[in-house]
Amino acid sequence: MQPYLDEALKLYNELDYEQALQQLAQGRSVSAAADDVSLSLYEGLILAELGRADAANEAFSAALKLQPDAELPFLVSPKVQQRFEEARQQVKRQLSEMAAPEMAPQPRVVVPPLHPPSSLPFAHVVSPAEEEQPPSFRRVWLPATIGGGLLVGGGVAYMLARGEEAKLKGSGTDFATPEDVKRTTSRGRT
Repeated sequence: MQPYLDEALKLYNELDYEQALQQLAQGRSVSAAADDVSLSLYEGLILAELGRADAANEAFSAALKLQPDAELPFLVSPKVQQRFEEARQQVKRQLSEMAAPEMAPQPRVVVPPLHPPSSLPFAHVVSPAEEEQPPSFRRVWLPATIGGGLLVGGGVAYMLARGEEAKLKGSGTDFATPEDVKRTTSRGRT
């Protein structure tokens, strides 16, 4: 398998990506399971250079499923490195999702107290959906902020209205011209 990998690397460096993929395919036909990680990594690199993003992600994922801590065999462009790391994150999510059903929470059993007579002869099973969920901060902050803003706005409007009312009920010394009176009364209408 190593001669095929060496030839593929040589072709990769010569920018002959299609021929390099053919060498990897030939190497895969004679490889052992332990070599699949290297073959998939090189295949992903070549496919990424060819602009075949989906196929490159599949090849990277295949390598990372076999060996989650695998690293690229040599320094590559930041774009290809980012694609590889995204594939790593996706594989980690898939592996954690596969492990999650095993650790699913069991329904809680509520046992009635021993002292008072129970009308139910059996324990009541409470599903996780029936349990009370405390309100989260994310759901509460937006209405609280909007309510606070409306309260402040209402207070400011009230104080401005009281000031205009005091001018109108006052001694009239605040008004120098009839235009001042019209301006103050029009503020009360809008």
